[in-house]
Amino acid sequence: MPDPCSAIVHPCLPQNIFPLFAPRPWTLNTLHIIHRRAALARLLNPSLRLHAITYSPFSTTPLHISTPALLVCLAHPCLLGFSPLPAHPITTWHCQSPQSPPSPSRPPCCHACSPAPPPQVPVERWEEAQFTWEPFHQWVMNTSVYRRAVHRNYPMSYPCGVWANHFYKFVFIRNRKAASTTVTDNFDKCHYENSDPRLCIEVVSLNRLKERGVDPAVMWRDYFVFTTSRNPWSRAGSSYDYCSTKWARTDGPCRQPPFSAFSRDPSILGKISNLFHCFDRVGMYHDYYHTEPVAPCITTETGLPAVDYIIRYENLSSDLPEAVRIINQRRDPSLPPLPEPKIYWKKKGQAARSHEEQGVESNTAALVGHGDKYHKCGMQCVRDIYEYFRVDFELFKIPLPEADPAGDR
Repeated sequence: MPDPCSAIVHPCLPQNIFPLFAPRPWTLNTLHIIHRRAALARLLNPSLRLHAITYSPFSTTPLHISTPALLVCLAHPCLLGFSPLPAHPITTWHCQSPQSPPSPSRPPCCHACSPAPPPQVPVERWEEAQFTWEPFHQWVMNTSVYRRAVHRNYPMSYPCGVWANHFYKFVFIRNRKAASTTVTDNFDKCHYENSDPRLCIEVVSLNRLKERGVDPAVMWRDYFVFTTSRNPWSRAGSSYDYCSTKWARTDGPCRQPPFSAFSRDPSILGKISNLFHCFDRVGMYHDYYHTEPVAPCITTETGLPAVDYIIRYENLSSDLPEAVRIINQRRDPSLPPLPEPKIYWKKKGQAARSHEEQGVESNTAALVGHGDKYHKCGMQCVRDIYEYFRVDFELFKIPLPEADPAGDR
């Protein structure tokens, strides 16, 4: 049955919403962009009715459909809508006050509209000068010193890694154990000697933005924001393998705990390494921030996605070139296109390497590389990791699988 929204034409709709209604193939990450901006519009005006499909960004099968994935019904004359593609700016508007005067940037029919705030990661999560370690330190004291009952999910232990290029206008949010180093290695670092200022990336801070004359709100609104991420079960297994390899000592109390103990409480690695001073080459926060959920660094204050595109670790060979293609599509015509990215696994995990040695292709190995851990540990480890990383699983719409009745495996 045709959706009644498909026939709606509203005089307040900006022109750049019409690609939303045109039949075309929609890729998985395009759907993510649509979903993000639909959620933003819905938040601003609860009376707006949105219809969208449900999908998982970790699906191994590319999703293409020939009809619109999203149809918008307007129930408010001052909500303009949004652009579904990162090549266009967000143009969501919402009513604030009947006294708001019209302006040339608004259609004649709107008399009380104001631009919506851009979706962004809260500044206190990525700006080191505003990030506070006190909640995390207090959690460590309560759990390890005072032995008080605390939730095993601790406050953020380290600021989010937000990088930017202000010529090609993109923001990259680093996520640990998700091929972030592979992405950043395709660009110079701006603090390197002889780096090309047009092609380099730098850590974002309010001071650097001020020096460059960039408004943080404009950056989040107008730049292409992308990140990498990974199936949380796979990321947990990788973090378990990786963290203890950075310890200077691996004997006595610094022996790697069983995976079942890690699944019950992933912070156990940070507790062991700090209590017995197992680490040497890394700091005290290393094992904590490698085992934290990633959602706080890629969502808004209200939990909505704050990124335009997710490079899936399991699909690195196709998603990274697609991100570069989008950046090139959006670039200033006076700039040369970015070169095709180099695809290689900078810090390939031992599980993935082992599967590749058996002839398994890289992307597949990245997806199944840690399955043996869960098979040996059982369904309880699957459940424990799901509960610990629940915010990530819910963000990526990955359900908890049902137990195998033959053996709870």
